[in-house]
Amino acid sequence: MNEQTLYDVCDAFGLKSSHVYSGGGHEGQQISISCPLAHKNHGDPYDWNCSCSILLKDDSPALAKCHSFNCGAKGSLFRLLEECARFKGNPLDLLKVLEQIAPTEKFTIEASLARAHRKHVEAVDAMRRPRVREADRDLMAEARFTRYSKSVPKYAIQRGLTIETCKAWGLGHDKNRGCLVFPVRRYDGKLIGMTGRYYIDDPPLGNKYHNYAGLNKSRYLYGEHMLEMNKPVIICEGQIDAITTWQHLQIPSVACLGEGFGRDHVRTICAHHPPVVYLFLDNDQAGRMAAEKVEYQLRGRLPVRIMLPPLGMDPGELTQEEAEEAFSGAWTVHGDIEWD
Repeated sequence: MNEQTLYDVCDAFGLKSSHVYSGGGHEGQQISISCPLAHKNHGDPYDWNCSCSILLKDDSPALAKCHSFNCGAKGSLFRLLEECARFKGNPLDLLKVLEQIAPTEKFTIEASLARAHRKHVEAVDAMRRPRVREADRDLMAEARFTRYSKSVPKYAIQRGLTIETCKAWGLGHDKNRGCLVFPVRRYDGKLIGMTGRYYIDDPPLGNKYHNYAGLNKSRYLYGEHMLEMNKPVIICEGQIDAITTWQHLQIPSVACLGEGFGRDHVRTICAHHPPVVYLFLDNDQAGRMAAEKVEYQLRGRLPVRIMLPPLGMDPGELTQEEAEEAFSGAWTVHGDIEWD
């Protein structure tokens, strides 16, 4: 069981939890939670103290030990959760949670095989990823974005984004600044920063965008967490361009965040082995120059095709029909780009 799964389980069972920590001479991460058997052993069914420590290890089920004087329960966390569910009358929602985690949390041969298979898949996936991306120094606490994650401003809908698209991309709303918030995530979905698009009439210093502290734009592509192995990729300039293009064409799309297209960006794209890369930038002088620079960086590595929006427009302004027309009219680059 990993950290996020444990937090999801705690939410489902109504248990409180702490941050991850290490110590006690154990190999693996630990998290403290309120004891699943408090209702039975603690003499207080509403004991919310995080008295139960959970040991998380990749090669075995999560182990639990309650340090409460009245309890002392220990062993498989799955067993404690089963007992907790029985005491509550085995409600269907809790049984469903137990069914979901059973393949890796039971002490059975089948569970051992499932864990071994998961580790193998993770190892193979890690080999396919660019090594420069493995460092965690750029990670940002998820709580930094949580405060904005409950809604999106009307501006997002006015720009043509659907509610389903906003949910798929995990957009947020900074009401204090008046921004549509774009969480920027690396390939594995972990948060590495945020940017915002002002929708107020008088943004600070006249800037359209707000850059939240901590984002290293030169290393990451917006939308890289949406990339898929062996699938085409569309490269755009801005966040709304990428999201709108994905909404219209259902093809993985990324944006350069205004920092050009450097070595790390090339590695990210190449690591997913796309059969072709589409360049879908603004149809103006600056957009065409940017397309030429990106094509030069990818030359000899991946096939590149050019998509053009109508003159003077950017992909984020197009209807679905216009985006589909640009996609059908894309042409393959052979050497220098020859613009229509």
